[in-house]
Amino acid sequence: MRGERHPHRRRRLRRPQLAVTLTGLARGVQGMRLSPEGTHERRIIEAMSTHPEYVSGPERVDTDLMTRMPGLVSKIGADGVLVLNAPTGETVAVKISDGDAEERSRVVVGLTALRALGVDVGPVSDRLTTPVNGGGARVGEVRAL
Repeated sequence: MRGERHPHRRRRLRRPQLAVTLTGLARGVQGMRLSPEGTHERRIIEAMSTHPEYVSGPERVDTDLMTRMPGLVSKIGADGVLVLNAPTGETVAVKISDGDAEERSRVVVGLTALRALGVDVGPVSDRLTTPVNGGGARVGEVRAL
């Protein structure tokens, strides 16, 4: 489904760690969305977008995005990874190593990329920027250029 081999590497504890490229991640999620109705792949995507609270939990970015943009699938992963999949199939996978655990840059970049692909991100347009605070006051913002 990803269109690539299944690369993996051995970690210190000698357990295999499956690896996927960002392209492979985007292709895989898009392939699930575009799978025929009733297939396991399609049912997973539909379940994620229908019940966002089970994807990440309450008050999490994924849940907020999927609740405010019906049909969207959003999944934040480890090490700065985010994949976004629109109901029409447009898919974006990003990895940003800015030291932020969840939101700062990857959501801004992911949503900006979806918007560039023609997806209406209006319902979550407030997430196209993220405030930066310093000394107890707002000193700037993160936004895509």
